[in-house]
Amino acid sequence: MDKIWQRIEKNKLYKSLSKNKLLGKLLAREIVMYVFFGGLTTLVSILSYALAMYLFESRGWFSGDMALASDALGRYPWLKHIPELSESFRIFATNIISWFAAVTFAFVTNKHYVFESKAGRAGEVFKELLAFFGSRVFSLAAESLIIILWVSLLGGSEIVGKVVIGQIVVLVLNFVLSKFFVFKKTEKN
Repeated sequence: MDKIWQRIEKNKLYKSLSKNKLLGKLLAREIVMYVFFGGLTTLVSILSYALAMYLFESRGWFSGDMALASDALGRYPWLKHIPELSESFRIFATNIISWFAAVTFAFVTNKHYVFESKAGRAGEVFKELLAFFGSRVFSLAAESLIIILWVSLLGGSEIVGKVVIGQIVVLVLNFVLSKFFVFKKTEKN
């Protein structure tokens, strides 16, 4: 990646744009790499979401008279006020699968290429891994809620809710959480 970045820095257009005060900050290596790998992570997320959605629908999981939804409604009658409960369960389950695939991919790329973490000992890497996955739980909850509200209350397309709205919120949240809480620079870095 260093060789690719060196070629980018030598590009005349990049040089001229990066001289601008605002554009220079936006075109910093960390931001450019985050957006690039964030795009790849988004692709992993969308493809794994679509695959899980297809598998759930083709297998009939989380649809119609699902036992889990019936059991939950029996125990918690207030749940009947949530629109299309079984669809919400399926959306959430599908999103968790997608989330796990994307977060695993993002951890590796963010650690090595975006924030260039120098943590190498097993304990340090495990601490970063826990912090990374932990911070992503927050963005998972935000994205899941966005998709469920988009579909249930607004009648929007599930994949549009996932791709357009959810991913924008997740991209911004994840950068802030990664930069300031997970891969924060220490004196050793």
